Amino acid sequence: MQRNGGFGPAMLNSYEFFQRMRIFLLLLALSLAPASCRMPRPAREPVLPLADSAGIRFYENDRLVLHYRGALNPAGDSLPFADFIHPLNDLQGNELTEVAPADHPHHRGVFWAWHQLRLDSLTLGDGWMMEGVDFSGDSLWVSSGSFGAAGRARVFWSSDTLRQLRGEAGSRFLEENLRMWVHPSEPHRQVIDLEIRLRALLPGVRLGGSADEKGYGGLSLRLREPEKLGFRSTNGPVVPDNLQVVAGPWMDFTHLTLHCHPSTPNYPAPWILRQTASMQNIVFPGREPVLLETDRDLVLRYRLILHDASWQPEDGQRWQEEYEAWPGTFPGLH
Repeated sequence: MQRNGGFGPAMLNSYEFFQRMRIFLLLLALSLAPASCRMPRPAREPVLPLADSAGIRFYENDRLVLHYRGALNPAGDSLPFADFIHPLNDLQGNELTEVAPADHPHHRGVFWAWHQLRLDSLTLGDGWMMEGVDFSGDSLWVSSGSFGAAGRARVFWSSDTLRQLRGEAGSRFLEENLRMWVHPSEPHRQVIDLEIRLRALLPGVRLGGSADEKGYGGLSLRLREPEKLGFRSTNGPVVPDNLQVVAGPWMDFTHLTLHCHPSTPNYPAPWILRQTASMQNIVFPGREPVLLETDRDLVLRYRLILHDASWQPEDGQRWQEEYEAWPGTFPGLH
C-alpha cells in the first residue's frame, strides 16, 4: 500500500516569502537610492535550492544538479517511489542516474534502502522493494549563499503491518532526517554531501541488508550504462564481483566518485559493484540487522563528487583526505 505524502507547506511558504521579500527590498532600495550611490547588481547565487511540496531541486545557473524527490506521485510525476534523488546530473547537465529500469523496476536513482525492517521478531516490510512500507514527508528546510545550497528533509517511515495492528496513528516506526549540501562548482569537479540520520520511534526496530551472502543495502546508485563504467579505488582498478568487494573508503565510477566518511559506523564499508544492468552499493550494515536507538541517531555520511575527464587516481585519495578532515557541519541548517 502506498500512502506516501508530500511535505507540509509551512517551511516552504516561509522560505518563498523570505526570498520574495529579499528581492523586493533590494529592488526598492535600488530604486530609491541616488544614481551615484547605486551599487552594481549582485551576482546570482552560485547554487539555488527550489523547494516545493514534493521535494527540492538544486540548480547552478541553468543546470539542474540534482532533484530530491520526497513525495510519491506529485503532479505530473508517475514514479512509484519517494525519498530518493533523480536525476543526478553531470557537470554538463547530462543525466547520470536512471529510475525504474525494466531489469530492476525498484531501482531509483540515488537511494538508500534496506530489505530487512523489523520490530523485534515482526517484519515491518521491505524498504528496498518498497513493499509494505511508505514514506511521509513532514518538513523541508533550505539555505543558500556563497557556500552553495543546503537542504534538509524530515521523513517518517510507516508500516502496513503496524497500521493493521495499531491503526494509522501507530504505524510510524522510524524518523529520517536527510541533509544535502551542493557546493559551488570548482574547476573540473563539484562536491555533494549527503547525511542520512535514522532514529527509531519504537524500541526494538532493526534494519538490515539482503539476508543472503551479498548483504546489499544502504546508499545505492543506479547509474546509466554500467557496462561503460570503470571502477577504481585506493589500490587501483577494481573488478566487480557477485559478492561484496573490499576496496577502500572511496570508489570512482568514471563520471563521479563516492566517498565514505570515517564517522559512518562500518567505515571503510565494502561494496557491491555491477558491470551489468544493476545498482552500485556501498554496503551498510550487511546481512545482519542493526538495532536503531530511540534517543540517538544512526548517522551515515557520504560524499559524491562529480568530475570531468581530467580525473586522475591520485585525486580520489586526495579528495578522501579532504573529506575525512570535514567536521560534518551543514551550513544554514539546524
